[in-house]
Amino acid sequence: MAPEYRYWAWLSEGKSSVDDAREVIRTWQDSGGRDREESYVPGSGWERTWTYQDVMDQHKRGKLLPITEDDVERFRQRRG
Repeated sequence: MAPEYRYWAWLSEGKSSVDDAREVIRTWQDSGGRDREESYVPGSGWERTWTYQDVMDQHKRGKLLPITEDDVERFRQRRG
């Protein structure tokens, strides 16, 4: 069964558009119920990160904006 992804844009404080995203992130739960995440890296694809959790735990500044899969595709097209 394919994971059910949720997508997020990581934005600097004061920004509000996916066009301003520092990164896009996808999160899901694995078959064991553990939370997982990856960020899109231009030229490499999706790579394991902890950005989502770091922002949620306030180890990194900024905010997370829920976005659609279409938003992710537009980000990927702009960033390569």
